[in-house]
Amino acid sequence: QPAFDTFDSSNSLFAGYFFSLNEDQTLQEVPTGFDSTSYESNNCELPLLTPCSKAVMSQALKDTFSGFTKEQCRLGIPNNPWLWTEQQVCQWLSWATNEFSLANVNFHQFLMSGQDLCNLGKERFLELAPDYVGDILWEHLEQMIKGS
Repeated sequence: QPAFDTFDSSNSLFAGYFFSLNEDQTLQEVPTGFDSTSYESNNCELPLLTPCSKAVMSQALKDTFSGFTKEQCRLGIPNNPWLWTEQQVCQWLSWATNEFSLANVNFHQFLMSGQDLCNLGKERFLELAPDYVGDILWEHLEQMIKGS
């Protein structure tokens, strides 16, 4: 016990590294990133995409979609979606559903030729598929149309 009583904290190796509770301290507030977020809002809003983030997202999707190329070769599906048969449209939907673990895709809604599929336009196309699922499918279809 006496050894602890004679310990002088001012001569300690750590003296000066710890603040006294009595000293005036200025704290710097670290931004959380949530400062501009309304906590009272009931809707979950995604941050706006910037041109850079859109490019990154687009490249990631291209890389992911490239897996369909193997399936096209295996099944003899043309690169140009305008030339697809009803069966090839279904094969594409089946691949995408499995690849992206998409749920609630109604294949009967898409019983059409590639030409009819491409002629739908984005708005009508998205009406045929559940939210977000349609966006993924449309993005892939659009990239294939542009690439053909």
